Amino acid sequence: MIDVLTKDIQIKDSNNNSNKKKQRERRKIQMTDIQTISDTSSNPSTLDINNNSNNNNIDDLPLSCSTTAIIKNQKENINNCSIGISSSNSGSNKRNSHHNHNNNNNNNNKLNSYSSSSSLNNNIKINNNNNNYNNQNNNNMDITISTGNNINNNQEDIVMMDIDSWYSGDPLVSEVIKDEKETLILIEKRKTELLSIEKTITSLKETKESIKKDIMIKKQVLKTVQKKKEEYIKTIGNSYTSIAIKYNLTQVESRSLTLILPEEVMLHIFKFLSPSDLCKGVCGVCVKWRSLSFDISLWRDICLQRRLLDGSQYHEPIQNKTPSKFNIEAPPKSNVWGENWYVGEYRKDSNWRKGKYSTTILRGHKEIVWSLLFESDSNTLISGSEDMTVKVWDCNGMGTTSHFLDDSEDSKKRCSKTLTGHKNGTICLGSTPNRLVSGSADGSLKIWDRQEGVCIETIQTHSSVWCLQIVDNSLICGCVDGTLRVFDLNTSNCLRTMRGHTAPVRCLQAINHNGQDLIVSGSYDKTIKVWDMDSRCVNTIRAHTHKINCLQYENGQLVSGSHDSLLKIWDMNGGLIHTLQGHDNMIHCLQFKGNKLLSGSTDSTIRLWDLKNGTHVNTIKGQSAVCCLKFNDSKLITGYEDSTIKIFDFSF
Repeated sequence: MIDVLTKDIQIKDSNNNSNKKKQRERRKIQMTDIQTISDTSSNPSTLDINNNSNNNNIDDLPLSCSTTAIIKNQKENINNCSIGISSSNSGSNKRNSHHNHNNNNNNNNKLNSYSSSSSLNNNIKINNNNNNYNNQNNNNMDITISTGNNINNNQEDIVMMDIDSWYSGDPLVSEVIKDEKETLILIEKRKTELLSIEKTITSLKETKESIKKDIMIKKQVLKTVQKKKEEYIKTIGNSYTSIAIKYNLTQVESRSLTLILPEEVMLHIFKFLSPSDLCKGVCGVCVKWRSLSFDISLWRDICLQRRLLDGSQYHEPIQNKTPSKFNIEAPPKSNVWGENWYVGEYRKDSNWRKGKYSTTILRGHKEIVWSLLFESDSNTLISGSEDMTVKVWDCNGMGTTSHFLDDSEDSKKRCSKTLTGHKNGTICLGSTPNRLVSGSADGSLKIWDRQEGVCIETIQTHSSVWCLQIVDNSLICGCVDGTLRVFDLNTSNCLRTMRGHTAPVRCLQAINHNGQDLIVSGSYDKTIKVWDMDSRCVNTIRAHTHKINCLQYENGQLVSGSHDSLLKIWDMNGGLIHTLQGHDNMIHCLQFKGNKLLSGSTDSTIRLWDLKNGTHVNTIKGQSAVCCLKFNDSKLITGYEDSTIKIFDFSF
């Protein structure tokens, strides 16, 4: 199709082939623009290209519709293309009339064939006006776009189009239109914000006025209160003056009730105050009140209310009569509690609840520490481990010099004895004043001389021993075969065997309940059994849904811990009192005294519980599974899976 047009369209600027290719592309763009114009009208449009010889310049052409801007914008492209349309002019040049007439006919036929071959649906008519053609202006072209057959006859049918719609395809114009819309949206948004701020300012002004009015009212109320205060002060002053005259006291002395009321009455009043109020408030009023706030009888009643005591009289701490190289006296401290022992007990209980303690780590065992015994009278600790040894430690002076101590040399000095002889792990321990008993997974019980540290007797049970207790001259042990056996410590003879459990017996305790001697045992068969001394099972409690690891009886209550991570509190008839839930893994050990219950778990935590209401009080977190524990009023001792022993001192 391009080859057909080149015969009738002369291109002045003949450059290389690349320039010609660009010119062809520009022509295609022009035809596309004409296609767009035709599509925007309701009826098919007709493109008339009139070659008027009277119009020498394209700028002088009359522009129709809203396409004037498009034609001007494309002017430079049209000039570059330099399209010359040659047609015959019979009035001006007769020499070329015949030749031009033939050319016109050929051009019409070729253009018609070109337009029919394109995808355009519009009819493009090229009218070569021979009467108005000028050969001297071949570079200029007159273009008239009309919606009818003749623009002069159909001026009223012209449809004026929106400029933005014509330019919407141009990238630059599209970007500008987009920016314009965004700017308008932003302006509207800012106007909305401005209105909101104006409303807020108005509201704040109203609030300000309201606050001013309220301040004025409060000032008036303040004046009234101040007047009443002055009146009351005068009345109280007159009362103190009358008291001073009546009891022959000075004005200062008359203001203290302790000089008027008896001490017994004041102490009774102080009993209704909390310990913190007594220590922080009352004791700072005057010397007399300070003396009464630390009265021994007052604090004894407070400790009894917290069940920190068993109801005994004033407690004198037991002095250690055994000499030790670790009896190091702590540096003198200012004792704000005076000589009141009960205040010290209350302070230790507060430290337990708040988690305030010093820590000492003992290192010496090579494997898991399974069992502990702590003798408070002599500050002696005995430990049994999976490394088949039993160690005796001196704990005097521990926890008095620093908040944390982890010294291997100190541990070596404190280990006074190491007992060896078992062929498997030492699982359980028991003691008397002169003897020490250890039970092992090798199926033996060894009796040791405490002074010499030598084994004086070995008892074979033919089954691993997992728990034991010494009662008078009898030794009771629980075995992996599910039996409980009672031995005579003096003769080492087996007195009786209790059978009933169907799995290993992991824990036991000899108790006295309502004047009757009993034995309580917990087993991996998930049950707790109560035995009398004639080897009869008098009660079975199906306690847990998993293996039972530990139990303890005290004051009519029985507490058990299991692999199901639960602690359960029972009465001796098998009634469930509380279920304590908090551990994330199986419970290995427990001990309770009064209202204080401690439990150790594989989740590496030790939890403190209040048995009175069954609530969790505090948690001590560690780095390894807790396998055993023992505690008294001031110390907590724990054995861990990582072979260490930790001592927490709450009297620090």
